[in-house]
Amino acid sequence: MAALLHRIGGWSARHRWAAVLTWLLIIALAATGAATLSQTLSDEFTIPGSRFQTVLEELEEEIPEAAGGIGTVTFSAEGGFSEEQRQAVADVTERWTELDGVIEASDPFAVQAELDAAPDELAQGRAELEAARAELEAGRAELEQGQAELDAGREQLAAQRAELEATREELPPPAVTAAEEELAAAEEQLQAAEEELAQGRAEIEQGEEELAAAERELAQAERMAELTDGVRQVSEDGSVAMTQVRFESSGGQLDPETTEEVQEIGDTLAADGVEVDYSAEIVSDLSSIMGPAELVGVAVAVVVLLVLLGSVLAAGLPLLTALVGVGVGLGAAMS
Repeated sequence: MAALLHRIGGWSARHRWAAVLTWLLIIALAATGAATLSQTLSDEFTIPGSRFQTVLEELEEEIPEAAGGIGTVTFSAEGGFSEEQRQAVADVTERWTELDGVIEASDPFAVQAELDAAPDELAQGRAELEAARAELEAGRAELEQGQAELDAGREQLAAQRAELEATREELPPPAVTAAEEELAAAEEQLQAAEEELAQGRAEIEQGEEELAAAERELAQAERMAELTDGVRQVSEDGSVAMTQVRFESSGGQLDPETTEEVQEIGDTLAADGVEVDYSAEIVSDLSSIMGPAELVGVAVAVVVLLVLLGSVLAAGLPLLTALVGVGVGLGAAMS
């Protein structure tokens, strides 16, 4: 390998212009390929055919708002948040929600108030549910009593009809007519009572369905309260609050323009004495491979090489070689 590299170096030295032009052509091809063939950079990955990937795809299709990206933001105020600072945070989260590309950003203080009130609300909901259940049972008992009275009335009416038929020949026609009218009126009353009972049964069935639905909702709420027990959006000393910003995203990649707007709006809280910190999902920008960190790294390398080698030419040549190699490698990879 050393002999091969020696021969390549010797050939390059003897044909220096050909070597320089070759490298310029390679750089141009790599840059052109990266500019025309590369896709949007992303730190997301997929595993086609896996159950995990299938679930994510179904989630994005059926509940697209739940498949978006999520970023976390923390607010801190030394000594705790004042009422003005709480309102400022609420205003900022509302402005975030109104941004294009943002699904929702919740007010951490409002969420914490809901979490604190949840146990009392659940207890009240359980009491109301038990009261509704008792009322439903009472209605069912009344319905059963009404059905028994209706059955007794039917039997009594049947007995009266049989008695009328047995004595029809002995009674004068006016009495028979009056008796038949009384029996018809009684039949109408029984029919009306039966309709009321049918309506009562329908109401009882509807009440049972509503009660079952309320029971499921309450059980779900109690389960959620159990899972979130101890979870806080605001620290106990009131000096730190946290919220999550839900973004519309494609493939989990957040729009850099949207995250930049979120940061610009959030940074206005500095005027109110609130410090804002963002999670990596919000501050990371993969739209470019070059950034401040890379420029600082190159500057440090220049200083180190100058100090060690003591010559601009001696320091510049390895740095130039490294930059060309990295540039061609990145360009080819992105292509």
